[in-house]
Amino acid sequence: METQTSYVQLYDFAPVGYVTLSLKGLTLKVNLTFADMLLMERRYLINQPLSVHIISDDQNIYYRHLQSLSESKTRRI
Repeated sequence: METQTSYVQLYDFAPVGYVTLSLKGLTLKVNLTFADMLLMERRYLINQPLSVHIISDDQNIYYRHLQSLSESKTRRI
């Protein structure tokens, strides 16, 4: 249990933004830094598409990358 608590604290308070996405691009988990970067509370990001926070000029890049990750069937960090 202590290890899990340590992991959660490291994830939540990391100085960089972390986000975990579903294969459909929905946010499953975000850390506090990521939420702060978007000026939002985490609860409003969960189960929402990350794409709404990506500028329109970069949408195609994002969707191609998401598809590539989905097709590779491997976890990426």
